[in-house]
Amino acid sequence: MESVTAARREEGVSIMTTTSHVLSDMAALRSELRQQGDPHCELFRLHPWRALLDIAFDWLIVLSSVALVVRWSELFAPLAVVLIANRQRALGNLLHDAGHRNLWRDRRRNDLVARLFIAPLLPVPTTSNSYWPRAHLWQQWVAAFWRGCCSS
Repeated sequence: MESVTAARREEGVSIMTTTSHVLSDMAALRSELRQQGDPHCELFRLHPWRALLDIAFDWLIVLSSVALVVRWSELFAPLAVVLIANRQRALGNLLHDAGHRNLWRDRRRNDLVARLFIAPLLPVPTTSNSYWPRAHLWQQWVAAFWRGCCSS
């Protein structure tokens, strides 16, 4: 595993440090797939420009929807509400990906994009604070609790 990490650093690819068993398992899986030359390795590669295009598209639709209502007619308001809600959901998905550092492996760049472009007016749970992993642990605990209560 260490030789793979060293080789990836020599290629100029940043390696995300693993802090949990799940991340360690994912890193081992990726390493094994790379060694075998599996065609699915492309799925593990991040493409930050795609995320930036998605963010730009989402904000373009939101701003266009507002302009449609303000500039032309209030009759377009129901359509605007649906379009804006749809794009907010898409931005929420991107924010979630940013919380898992799936936009960029570089924490600072990842968090900057999340704070400036995805949710500029919201307090953003980022990879640099400890809330994000604890939120997922809490969700797992609640799910396990309910499974235990309801499985009688």
